[in-house]
Amino acid sequence: MEQKHRKRIRHFDGTLDARFLTFSCYQRRAYFLKPRTCGWMLHALALARREHSVHLWAYVIMPEHTHVLIWPTVRSFEVSAFLSTVKQSVSKRALNYLKKHAPHYLEKQQGSFHFWQDGPGFDRNLWEPAAVWDAIDYIHLNPVRRGLCERPEDWEGSSCRWYAGHRLRTLAIDASSLPQDPRVSS
Repeated sequence: MEQKHRKRIRHFDGTLDARFLTFSCYQRRAYFLKPRTCGWMLHALALARREHSVHLWAYVIMPEHTHVLIWPTVRSFEVSAFLSTVKQSVSKRALNYLKKHAPHYLEKQQGSFHFWQDGPGFDRNLWEPAAVWDAIDYIHLNPVRRGLCERPEDWEGSSCRWYAGHRLRTLAIDASSLPQDPRVSS
């Protein structure tokens, strides 16, 4: 029997590079269609930001995956610990919710509930300001490219709403640490 080998993603920790992260729900299931679940994700990002000394520059919560752009403020930052905090927080809330409100769903899972796809997802270090701003644009345009909304600021689970001035019900962005956008003349 032929064994499939997964390409191992290398994390380049110990730098102060921005990190563009993507991680998916188990079997690309659309768990984030519910506002409740998106709220869990926003809470988890806020928690991970505090616990791991990172600045949050951009995010989008798609139905079955999430993109996040963060900037570690300490060299001891480890992306695996950040992801663990985010994923465990959301998974625990989901499991507790299902135990209380949908135990029949858990029974169908035969004792093995998974919220997240195994593995670290996609991880890319960004050190050039232009690459950071390109990543922010990519993140914010994700729901538009998928046909989920017409304008990026219309997508509820996106930091684009913060950038567009909609501060209520939006996780704040650490804008003071963002590099200057080289595409905008001073």
